[in-house]
Amino acid sequence: MSEYQYYELVAVDRQLSKDEMGYLRGISSRAQISSTRFCNTYNYGDLKADPRQLLSRFFDAYVYVSNFGCKIFATKVPRNLLDESLLLRYLVNDTCNYTRVAGHWIIEFAYENEDCYDDEWDEGDGWMGSLLNIRSELMHGDNRSLYLAWLSQLDWLEPDALSPAIPPGLDDLSASQSALCDFLKLDAQRVVASAQIKPDYANAQPEALIDQYVMQLPETAARNQLRALLLDETGTVRREQFAALVGQAQEVPRSSSVTVGHLLASARELRQKAHEKAREQKLRQQQEKAESVAANEGAYWGRVEELFEKRGSSTVYSELSAKLGDLQLMAKMQNRQTAYDQRLAELKQRYAKKTSHWQWLRRR
Repeated sequence: MSEYQYYELVAVDRQLSKDEMGYLRGISSRAQISSTRFCNTYNYGDLKADPRQLLSRFFDAYVYVSNFGCKIFATKVPRNLLDESLLLRYLVNDTCNYTRVAGHWIIEFAYENEDCYDDEWDEGDGWMGSLLNIRSELMHGDNRSLYLAWLSQLDWLEPDALSPAIPPGLDDLSASQSALCDFLKLDAQRVVASAQIKPDYANAQPEALIDQYVMQLPETAARNQLRALLLDETGTVRREQFAALVGQAQEVPRSSSVTVGHLLASARELRQKAHEKAREQKLRQQQEKAESVAANEGAYWGRVEELFEKRGSSTVYSELSAKLGDLQLMAKMQNRQTAYDQRLAELKQRYAKKTSHWQWLRRR
């Protein structure tokens, strides 16, 4: 299989200048480059730059996807909008981590396949649009993506290690947070197990915070604040003010009382129950199908004979295989295997010359 590497970087808070776009063009002659985006796919060779440095200098988010077991989503967040103590609690492994660059944190969510090859890999196009809103959520005090990153790291933690504070809303993830679960290939039962535990804190209510803040703001300060908001093209003033309000009202504990071992055990139990439920549902569907076939058994066998009479084609072969499969399911579910075998033997004798039909059925 040929190599596949996908790089995409986007700018949110500002547009790139012509000089900056020219610099990026010097890195790649084939990349798609605009004032807000750099994107390229490599089937041989590689990007002639460090994508993390490009993220630090020019962009606000970065996606990397390869077919040899590595996926990365990284986002750049102003340091004054996110306390480092939160990052230290939730990002405890080299896979999902953070670094400090000037006035920003670069937060990296990554998936790595230990075998260095992923037979279920998907292409990179589309991930950025699905994941980008995580940046805004983090800047508005929503820590659920950080907790999902922590859940993806459980296998590297000691069973008696305590969970960081469990955020509210794990039973109602945003679209971008659900996409992050898919991106990290996070076991869904770990999320369900965490959601069943009472959150360690409550989210601040934005409208109530803003109403209280506005009512207490002196007239001169209110005028200055409004002027700053109207002149702020990037939204930085709004984000910083909102982060300050949330930081004052939302106190996040250092940890939960729940251990890693408890979460893993709960997830295993939930997974087992889910498998049992799926098996029961499949059995019910098979029983219903068998009853439906039994009620029309004559028509099924009649159609099988008609298909043997027809000239061979993929359409004929597919329907023939499906009809015999349904009849075999009925025989199994209703303990009528002997009768089915006898009927099939009669067909083999009667249509012995239909070798292509039988060859197809044997392959299926």
